[in-house]
Amino acid sequence: MKYNYDFNNGNKKKKSRIIFISIVLIIALVISSFFFRNSQVLVIRVTSNIITAPFKFIGNSMSNTFSSVSMYFGNITQVKADNLELKIKVDELQIKLLESEEILNENESLKKLLDINSTFQHFKLKHR
Repeated sequence: MKYNYDFNNGNKKKKSRIIFISIVLIIALVISSFFFRNSQVLVIRVTSNIITAPFKFIGNSMSNTFSSVSMYFGNITQVKADNLELKIKVDELQIKLLESEEILNENESLKKLLDINSTFQHFKLKHR
């Protein structure tokens, strides 16, 4: 009869307990650091700020990213409003351009009439 004993089984349980306790202690240290960031004791305040620095960096990065996204969509709304306003101005300017072209054409035709009148001064033209 053979008996198989696993002597490493106890070591695995000890390792997993140590890892679990280490993780719990690190989480507790980080959480307590957030509470003691503004401590009156300089050593505690500096240590807390060092521990929480990576979390501040990640939080600021995410905040800046979301801020940029909101600014982008805010700018799109403003750009659409500006675009609509500019389209209205373009339409108004096109109408003015057509009116100006019409006035220029009328002006040219009147100049031609005046030129005809000045060349034929000795004739009397009847105006209708």
